[in-house]
Amino acid sequence: MNKVYKQLKKYFLIGAKELIYGGHLSAIEDASLIVIAISLTSLPLNIIPIAIIYLAAQVVYTYNHFSEIAADSTSNPERTKYIKKDRTKKILAIYIVLLLFFVALTNIATILLVLIITLAGISYTVFLKEVLTKRIIGFKNVYTTSLLTSSIFIVPTFYGVQFNSTLVYLFCIAFMRMFVNTSFCDIKDIVSDKQFGLKTLPVVFGKKRTIYILNLISFISLIPLIFGVYNDSLPTEALFLGAAYFYRLYYLIKGSSVGEIELRRLAYIMVDSEYIFWLIVLVIGRGTLQIL
Repeated sequence: MNKVYKQLKKYFLIGAKELIYGGHLSAIEDASLIVIAISLTSLPLNIIPIAIIYLAAQVVYTYNHFSEIAADSTSNPERTKYIKKDRTKKILAIYIVLLLFFVALTNIATILLVLIITLAGISYTVFLKEVLTKRIIGFKNVYTTSLLTSSIFIVPTFYGVQFNSTLVYLFCIAFMRMFVNTSFCDIKDIVSDKQFGLKTLPVVFGKKRTIYILNLISFISLIPLIFGVYNDSLPTEALFLGAAYFYRLYYLIKGSSVGEIELRRLAYIMVDSEYIFWLIVLVIGRGTLQIL
């Protein structure tokens, strides 16, 4: 029995490492935002746009992790140790082939959107990081946030509907939430980002001030949520997404006092799982309202 337990534990740890360091958790989170957008707009669930965003995210993340192994050795040693160059090249090729397959099942507008998002993500690693992040304060935070949140646009392009007020409110809420996410994750990279001269929020303002700013933005993100429900742009169950404020409050407070290893764990697991939390809360909220 003890031998079986050890084997199961071994496989669990292998799976957990692949999930986190292989970028799957972050990509699943991005795909979760699309599920939320589809749900809030009362459109029929379709696996194609969800798979496309997951694969596009994996292409960008995998390329980024592969290209920045040397830079990440200080700020992300666990991930750097896990990544193997030859294996990563093969996996990246598989993601690209699968992405092309799913994109081919859509329309011209969706193909162009996915192409723009993917190339924009890769462009940051190739030259924008070097050119603009060293010159403009917070450029990395705003750029990556805009890029990740723009995946919502796949909903109107794929389904052939207008970008309505529901998606506008969701975009605003998600933008602020993602800004908090990306900026918090940059806290663990302060040392390496300083070495490379990158002007991220944590580098410019320091850890404590950055967390204060992120707490403020997190609180402000409740405003479009409340107004969206009030004017019927968002369904009532969307109010349950307000629970995400306390989710963020927890990791922001905890992140202000923990060491480097625990900070990375927060970023890899809790921070990168927030949209999954949103999805769970939204399902609970919808079920609760139906019962009532």
